[in-house]
Amino acid sequence: MYSLIKFTFFILPLISFSQAPEKINFQSILRNKEGEILANKAVSLKINILEGAINGPIKYVETHIKTTDKLGLISLQIGTGSIISGSFKGIKWGNNSHFIKLEADFEGGSQFILLGTQLLLSVPYALFSNVADTVLHVKTETDPLFDLSVAKGITQADTAYWNRKTGNTTGDMQVWNGTNWENVSAGLPGQLLTISSMGIPIWQPSPNIVLPTVNLSGLYKILPFSIDFSADISSDGGGQILEKGIVYSTHNLPTLLDFTIMRGPDAGSFTGSISSLLPNTTYYIRAFATNNLGTRYSNQLFENTSLLAADIDGNLYPGIKIGTQTWLSKNLNVTKYQNNDNIDHVISSITWLSLVEGAWAYSDNSSSYEGTYGKLYNWFAATDQRKICPIGWKIPSDEDWTILTDFLGGLDVAGGKLKSTGISLWQIPNNWANNLSYFSGLPGGYRDESGQFLGLGYYGLWWSSTSDGTNALSRYVYNEFNYASKDSSGKNQGLAIRCLME
Repeated sequence: MYSLIKFTFFILPLISFSQAPEKINFQSILRNKEGEILANKAVSLKINILEGAINGPIKYVETHIKTTDKLGLISLQIGTGSIISGSFKGIKWGNNSHFIKLEADFEGGSQFILLGTQLLLSVPYALFSNVADTVLHVKTETDPLFDLSVAKGITQADTAYWNRKTGNTTGDMQVWNGTNWENVSAGLPGQLLTISSMGIPIWQPSPNIVLPTVNLSGLYKILPFSIDFSADISSDGGGQILEKGIVYSTHNLPTLLDFTIMRGPDAGSFTGSISSLLPNTTYYIRAFATNNLGTRYSNQLFENTSLLAADIDGNLYPGIKIGTQTWLSKNLNVTKYQNNDNIDHVISSITWLSLVEGAWAYSDNSSSYEGTYGKLYNWFAATDQRKICPIGWKIPSDEDWTILTDFLGGLDVAGGKLKSTGISLWQIPNNWANNLSYFSGLPGGYRDESGQFLGLGYYGLWWSSTSDGTNALSRYVYNEFNYASKDSSGKNQGLAIRCLME
């Protein structure tokens, strides 16, 4: 909980409006019980207008939800909040003195605590003119403070003249050029307003601001059409971050004139994905950050998007770059070799048992699993000289699998990084699954030497091209463990195939 021992607010009265909504500019600096400024804090505020005395009757109540700036300052306009009771326009400013009672909830809710009550020393002229002066009649002034204020000398002609002056943006102001008042647009946060020798107002950056510091920390999940990135802004340079993001191109040192991804106006880390890229194309990528002084670009990284492979049946497979290798990110689903010869689809367990030639089957002999798990192949199909992978891709050897698992930290921990996450396909508990490699291994199970289907939801198994005598070497992952096991499987077992770029 926050307990306020001090609050400060400022009323900016020189505001003029010729028509509703009428309002009073209000600012308050908020501190905690130790006197420390409450910076960048979301608060709910209740504004009460009291008449006649500090504990006088409440004529109007409204609420606001605001966020303090880095100096603990909140700014709002009384008369524009969510009305709880009363009518702001109906307040009789000229009949009596008025007080502002401020209440707040520092958790952004509606459990308000009293911060204090203060006399409103000067009523904004536009509000006062509504009760003190009209075109047809001048009322007798009853405000006891009116004779002490500069408002006493203001005429209807003055207010009409002021009402003709308007800005376009919060913070707009006017300067006297020697003959007329001229509008000056609001500057950027942190800028200083200077006047040239010719009397021209010019916004200048604060002399203490430098360009921000931004770093492109990594590129990952390299696919044919997209690259993911991570970046961070370690310093705002003493100003405010106005924009940040990523620039990229197929040429060196891209700028904001090239392709851009925007990521908002605040410092810190940010991530995202660059999409709609071309396969097998080199892209140069930099992060950027812009503050009140200007824009700075980060270090440059570049990556080659992976290939998009197509098999003889027309199935498409996105490539995924993992370390120095590029793998297909889906299990093979083809029914023909590269020369267009058919691979036998074998349903019968008895026939499968005696095979010495290439064959395939669906997981659990059900075509409903094809879109998810691809197909299961015996080793004879995987290593047939007519080649089963798309052109330019191959069955990985045992050594190729070892390069992959070594890159992922070794067999003991590579399994979790190879497995897809969640339990919609994997059986509980799918331990350690994080898919950090984006290999997205799925539990399609396998077909054993006798033709029986086992392990659906529990195991993902893939062939290597390396023979181990009467058997062949393979890799598998399991729902309960973190390791990626190296196994020796009978050549007429049915396992999945992941192709590797040659």
